[in-house]
Amino acid sequence: MVSVRKIEALADAAELLSSSQPAWRQLPLLLEHGRELLDLDELCMLVRNRTSSERLTRAARAGRGDGPPRSEAAEVGLVAPLLELWDRGGQEAPQPASSSALPVRVRGAVQGALVAHTAGAPLSAEDLATLLVYATLAAPLVAALGEEDAAGRSRLDRLSEIARVVGAGGDARTLLREVCRTTARLCAADRCAVFLWNATTG
Repeated sequence: MVSVRKIEALADAAELLSSSQPAWRQLPLLLEHGRELLDLDELCMLVRNRTSSERLTRAARAGRGDGPPRSEAAEVGLVAPLLELWDRGGQEAPQPASSSALPVRVRGAVQGALVAHTAGAPLSAEDLATLLVYATLAAPLVAALGEEDAAGRSRLDRLSEIARVVGAGGDARTLLREVCRTTARLCAADRCAVFLWNATTG
């Protein structure tokens, strides 16, 4: 059961997702909102690697300003043993009393984990229920992070191919022609052209 105050705060958290900012900016804001609401020491998001589902990476964190962040290795060490259980559909597993990890599911598959740490007191049932809502709110952001990552790799692949054309050498006119041809093909454009600026005629 979640209190009325927390329900109102969760509505505010959902509003964060309506902004036009990219997922990598929205996610830390969402985590900080949850950390403040529950008065946590730290709240972080681990995401699964797209090429190796067993590998976890810290995508974002929010913590009190008066202490160093927990190591990424320690966070991964807490969550990694839970992945197999979560993949089978399980939810609960023994965890440190002052820490809790919840799965973040995207279209039914576990793609990450929300990890919370308190100053020492165990999280209450209400706190865990609230964290579960934050894990649900974070799911589309985790999915978007994967899409942004894939798009970034695609852009790098295209730039690399153009760089290979330039690196092949040859006279400038031939190189420019090949760069235009390759750019048009990679961008699915009808035409690509290079114009030379004439300082005299403009």
